[in-house]
Amino acid sequence: MTIKVLLVDDFQILIWGIQKLIESDLNIELVGVANTHQQALEEISTKSPDVVLINSAMLEGDSIELIPQILNLAQTNILVISGAVEGELHDLVVIKGARGIISKNDSAPTLLKAIDRIHAGEIWVNRNATSRILLEIAKASTPKVKTEEQLKLESLTKKEHKIIESIIVSSDKSYKIIASELHISEHTLRNHLAAIYGKVGVKSRMELYVFCLEHLKSA
Repeated sequence: MTIKVLLVDDFQILIWGIQKLIESDLNIELVGVANTHQQALEEISTKSPDVVLINSAMLEGDSIELIPQILNLAQTNILVISGAVEGELHDLVVIKGARGIISKNDSAPTLLKAIDRIHAGEIWVNRNATSRILLEIAKASTPKVKTEEQLKLESLTKKEHKIIESIIVSSDKSYKIIASELHISEHTLRNHLAAIYGKVGVKSRMELYVFCLEHLKSA
């Protein structure tokens, strides 16, 4: 099935470039362009896009709340295009509910691949953010006053920690591929994840990533 994409941006050159790029892919269709937040909410209501592609310039300051507004309105996947190399925005857009963030310096095929992957239920995150989380997981055994959330993470077995690390570092891969890399079946991987979700109090792969992002970062 064709992936329906709505672009939220007010920069005409970028709009033109993305439109031409999407037209080159038979599996993706640009169903609309919104130049303001209000237009974005109206277009989402009427066109039900599978993926909402947002220029990070549209999310500055309090405008970041557009992300939860979109998710409260429709079941869709949000991908943010950022001009910054890295920074708090990368973490914040994911915490607010975006499925991923991609750099304006990435190649055209990378953007198309990111759209396809997040539509498939995977996440596409900044590699530096992933590295930060993995570093904090490695530090988790350092004695300190623990929060309730950190204690939940410490309740996980070594095997479960290994699975979390694989899920984070392979955020753009399917469960089948991750299971193969761990030398276990996909069914076994999903069973481990169900146990992990129950221990830390989340319901999905994306929520697990955000949980680690928020609570390991503040450790």
